[in-house]
Amino acid sequence: PISQRVRRAIEEYLGRGNFADGSPLFPAQTNSAAALSHFTVSDWLAKAEEVAGLTKIDGGEFHPFRRLWRSEREDFGDKTVALC
Repeated sequence: PISQRVRRAIEEYLGRGNFADGSPLFPAQTNSAAALSHFTVSDWLAKAEEVAGLTKIDGGEFHPFRRLWRSEREDFGDKTVALC
């Protein structure tokens, strides 16, 4: 879950962008025309896990979260999950 403040910020950001033109959803800090590097995002994830006191999930960096999210919704059916 994310807070309402974070959700509003994301919705506002998405509302301002024209991502059909190839603009990155997560622009680099020094060049808004370039996407954040995988290394930067991976570093942020590692720091967030450390601050939260979480153990790193085996099987990759971000993909395990997607698999866990989907696994926790197995009983809902594919169409319902696709709407989430």
